[in-house]
Amino acid sequence: VVVTGLRIYVAGASTERERVARYMGALRDAGWEITEDWCASEASLGVEDGDLDEETARRVAMRDLDGVHRADVFWLVAPERPSFGACTELGYAVCQRSTSPVGLRIIISGPCSSIFARLADRRYPTHLDALRALTEPVNG
Repeated sequence: VVVTGLRIYVAGASTERERVARYMGALRDAGWEITEDWCASEASLGVEDGDLDEETARRVAMRDLDGVHRADVFWLVAPERPSFGACTELGYAVCQRSTSPVGLRIIISGPCSSIFARLADRRYPTHLDALRALTEPVNG
């Protein structure tokens, strides 16, 4: 299974939270550390992110960005419909990569026509292709 100790942040649209949560679960099973499980956090709040009060929304946003900051790998599960939040996180990841001494690796899966998707280290045509690459055994 994947080398342990690697940390990953998985970005996606909150409207596709269930799908992203399944990918996070598969990554955990393969030995990855999820730096921020925003899917579980959103579900526990019981309201959509657009309906959060200002203080809670700010706290949640900062927690998500901290998750990107602490990650070794950033994976954007490109949403079927545009997501302002997922795009913001991608922009933050690109900035983190340029200032990190080790360099954050950026992966994008699924169709993403943004010019910023071209800044990814690796792109996969489907989310399952990316998941397979992230969970396949090393040297296997």
